[in-house]
Amino acid sequence: MRGNQRRFCSSVPYCAKYGARMTFCNGTLKSGNAIRANSSMMTASCRKLPPPPPYSSGLLARRPKGCLVTNDYWLSAGEWFFTLARSGGRFSIEPGRDRLFNPMPVFHVHAGVVALMPMLLSQGCVIRPEHFSAKRWWREVSTSRATIVHYIGAVPQALIAMDRSAGERAHSVRFGFGAGMEPAIHREFEERFGIPH
Repeated sequence: MRGNQRRFCSSVPYCAKYGARMTFCNGTLKSGNAIRANSSMMTASCRKLPPPPPYSSGLLARRPKGCLVTNDYWLSAGEWFFTLARSGGRFSIEPGRDRLFNPMPVFHVHAGVVALMPMLLSQGCVIRPEHFSAKRWWREVSTSRATIVHYIGAVPQALIAMDRSAGERAHSVRFGFGAGMEPAIHREFEERFGIPH
């Protein structure tokens, strides 16, 4: 078992103790894990639990920084994003159906709050590869049947820098979301990879 898998598996008994139901699947994505849970995570007792220490990316200080937030912050932010996602706009999550490909570790604040929490609250599926790989990105997105991709600004730039391939448009992605993308790269990303805009 690899590092991320070992750390994740060690948290399962803790989550189950507080009523979270999880289903693990590997499917055709050999390097990833998928998680499905229900909204029983939103119990009052869970909100009072001490949270895991989430981290920022550390871009300004060049090293990750621990963030002091509560479980209530994670759940409230997840509820806010999930409510926004049900509004019917471009960013809409279909409860129980969507599959989000997230290459970032879930202890990263953006990946945990913006990607993981809305998917857990919507009974969606989070696909977590072992690590980010521009070379394997579209193959993993396609074989995992992801309908949403999550990124930070460096991901689209790395994907655009790759040579074109036939498989880069062979996916079911309805939208991507993340942070830190220049408008010109945003347009090129959507047009080149066939992401609806």
